[in-house]
Amino acid sequence: MRLVDSQQLFLAPLLGLVIGFLVGLTGLGGGALMTPALIIFLRLPPLVAVGTDLIYASVTKLVGCYQHVRLGNVNWHVVLYLSLGSLPGAFVGTLAMGYLSHMPGISLDLVLERLLGVVLTSVALLTLWRTYGRSHPVPEEERELVLRRRWMVLLGLLVGILVALTSIGSGTVVTLFLLVCFTMSVPRVVGTDLAHAVVLLSFAGASHFFQGNVNLRLVGLLLAGSVPGVLIGAHFTGRLPERAVKTVLACLLLATGVRLI
Repeated sequence: MRLVDSQQLFLAPLLGLVIGFLVGLTGLGGGALMTPALIIFLRLPPLVAVGTDLIYASVTKLVGCYQHVRLGNVNWHVVLYLSLGSLPGAFVGTLAMGYLSHMPGISLDLVLERLLGVVLTSVALLTLWRTYGRSHPVPEEERELVLRRRWMVLLGLLVGILVALTSIGSGTVVTLFLLVCFTMSVPRVVGTDLAHAVVLLSFAGASHFFQGNVNLRLVGLLLAGSVPGVLIGAHFTGRLPERAVKTVLACLLLATGVRLI
């Protein structure tokens, strides 16, 4: 395990502040930006970057979730159905990671880096499609819950696997699904996504911690910046131009994804 060096002492809180702000503002950008940032700027091995980000993100999103719960921005029924799929999915993802790590001739770090690139690129394109594509009429929120609960469990399963392997998906994929399939307001989508993410990331992060894939000192430095960042971001939810924010995020994700591939 690498110790925290002088570069990390400076960069880690700054990364935490910027990415924490984006998490509080949109629910996007947690693992999708932090994990590649840890690999590219702080030069962590991908496996350690994933584990460290999961622990960091679970605490960061807990702060953001608290703010949104106070504002009444959480649909707890959606959180429940997503969790029914995502927790078993995270367990499957952890088993798959252990299996890959023992396969001869396979570099798990290289596999994870390529997988991160593919997922980031896909999420960026989906974000742009949702932002600029045609919108379709959907039923009211309570009726939507009945119509789409099976899809939520299936989505949760896939997201759980992705999060265990890459730390990505708890914000980006779930938020996009809620925006496309539900008529929730943006603050309610963000709050619901954050509540589910706290459950999933805590579970997946614990799995990585017990496997020794977490740099706890670095987690502390990241949190020093992200806690104020996520509080500020949550305060501005719905006040900044939604399309502009999503476009900037999508471009960042796309550039990062292409670089990792």
